[in-house]
Amino acid sequence: MNRALWILIGICITGALIWTIRRDLHLIKLTSGDIRNRIVGARLQKDNQSPYFYKWRKGDGIRYYDPGNFNANAVSASTASPFFHILLYPLAEFRQHTINRIWLALQYVLLAISVFLCFKLTDTVPQKIAVLTAGTGILFTEGWINMITFGQLYLIPPFLAIAFIYYFQNNKDPVRALVSGTIFIVAVLIRPTILLFFLPFIFLFNKYARHYKILFFIPSVLLLSWILASSTQRQLWADYRNNIQEHVKIHYLRDTTFKVNDPDPHYAEWEGMNYNEMEKEHKKGLFINHSQDINFSTLISDIFHVQIPLPLLTGLFFIIAGIMFLVFWAAYTNDSTFYNYPLLGYSLYMLCDFFSPINRYQYYAVQWICPLLIAGVIFTFRFGKTYALIMICLILNVVNTPLIKMEHTLGEYLWLVCFFYLSVFYNKQKIQIFPYLKSKPCPKPSS
Repeated sequence: MNRALWILIGICITGALIWTIRRDLHLIKLTSGDIRNRIVGARLQKDNQSPYFYKWRKGDGIRYYDPGNFNANAVSASTASPFFHILLYPLAEFRQHTINRIWLALQYVLLAISVFLCFKLTDTVPQKIAVLTAGTGILFTEGWINMITFGQLYLIPPFLAIAFIYYFQNNKDPVRALVSGTIFIVAVLIRPTILLFFLPFIFLFNKYARHYKILFFIPSVLLLSWILASSTQRQLWADYRNNIQEHVKIHYLRDTTFKVNDPDPHYAEWEGMNYNEMEKEHKKGLFINHSQDINFSTLISDIFHVQIPLPLLTGLFFIIAGIMFLVFWAAYTNDSTFYNYPLLGYSLYMLCDFFSPINRYQYYAVQWICPLLIAGVIFTFRFGKTYALIMICLILNVVNTPLIKMEHTLGEYLWLVCFFYLSVFYNKQKIQIFPYLKSKPCPKPSS
């Protein structure tokens, strides 16, 4: 019976992969995508130039050409961190046509590794099926489709979070201490807001020996020392901060610094990208952008026709995040499992995404793969209703129907509720958040 079940699952996954890979090979023909501005940023850094306020000029040629960076803004479209640009150095000298294909392959590799690591953490057949379902289901979401089409980087943060979870569990292995410490600082230097994901792990640090903690922080000390010691790196990070501030003005305050820039030369062909061929692919109509801007501020603006002042938006985030952290802390017992912490951390990280003053497009949603896979690792029928709602949210992020207004947005906000709920209640039969009431543990999931 088990063999027949796994054969059926294997056939379904293989069929899904064949279909989605064929679809994605078409999608990367539509545009050079946002990966182009990352590549241009990496090239500029390699050539000892700051990419954050760079604008193409006549004479710069194809090397720094980015069709998405022609406008009247003084700030460039490059919003990736200086450290991420360094990671792109090995790709930077390829032609854009080749880079698009390598980037597509990399997304599937990152997803496959994420699923594999979580699959290894499972104990029961239902948990294994839940992990495989999450890993396969994400391929059909609008978030994945947008991420592939526009060459975005948002599969990297959840991949690093999953790798951290996998390696940080063992509190005795010194090699794992170094690996998890490296993952930590790399993730923060790529996307600083992911620091919120790591916050709840402070509950666990007393369980780790002093030598483990020292080894854990060695990569952080080395990388941060290098950045602080390098005047070039310090300037790049200062430019990066100023760049983000300018983008906040553009996206939220509807204000920016303008500049007279050279016009787009509209190259018919560059680095293997052919404008006429891209137009033909667009006319086939195989891609319709169903992206939804789900920022909390956008929802309030759409519903109540008011814009939340930026300080108030920031304050609301810290209030809600603080309440979530306090509820988790008040409900904390010795029966809390290791997985309660990353679920809380990732909920805080995604809450920060929702409250960002910069437009949050659909490709951000692919980041949910981390809590989806972790929820699969700890799957138990005792939380059947919660998991049913998680599956409904996955479906809402796949379908595009006029019958449900803002279906992707609804799905993402419900996901946040579900994963925070699991972070607090998982492995507890009865939660009491007052000190004079005792919590009772539930039986641990059978292995």
